[in-house]
Amino acid sequence: MFERVTGTTLLPINTGGNMALRKRVLAAAAAIATGGVLALAPTPASASVSQGYVIGVGAATDDWGDEGPLSASQHSKSYAVGLWQWVLWAEGVKEPNGTQFDMGDIDCRFGSTTTYATKQLQARWHLSQDGIVGKDTFSRADNELVLFAGGAIDDVTYGGNDGEIGFWRDELGQYNFPVVYEDNEYLTASYANAPAEACQYGS
Repeated sequence: MFERVTGTTLLPINTGGNMALRKRVLAAAAAIATGGVLALAPTPASASVSQGYVIGVGAATDDWGDEGPLSASQHSKSYAVGLWQWVLWAEGVKEPNGTQFDMGDIDCRFGSTTTYATKQLQARWHLSQDGIVGKDTFSRADNELVLFAGGAIDDVTYGGNDGEIGFWRDELGQYNFPVVYEDNEYLTASYANAPAEACQYGS
């Protein structure tokens, strides 16, 4: 399980014997220990919803500008929604009842709570408050991504207003995000329909 730790990236340390995951964690730790984030040439990201996944290449800060849209009527039950909900969690935005958007809200469903929280974040970012995660909203969000290059698989941290969350890009550039209540389990952020509770308990 992940806990909110302000100012600390949420990355699994107990890798449960998963060697690929262990290599990613160690690569990120090595980059942090040496005080460096590997600087890459500004290769523009080339992705879109037509590719079926949230994808990035090169510098992470231009990974998401051509993604989406996500909304209550567009890809509303997808794994990509789960990735976006982690952004809302890291930003600490409010739910309709005034409490913070929490891990219990990360359900791969773009319902009324996610719509409301998205509008709150758009207001903070001085964007159109339409509750749709389109190119402008995704592009603003990827400004908060930091890349820790680790070879074929890259760790990417999202640094929000209230916390940080660790994603990773696989060898195809596809973004993966943590399952809420399962240690060391990740889901690929595709635009395909996600089974009920997939974001919380795995697929």
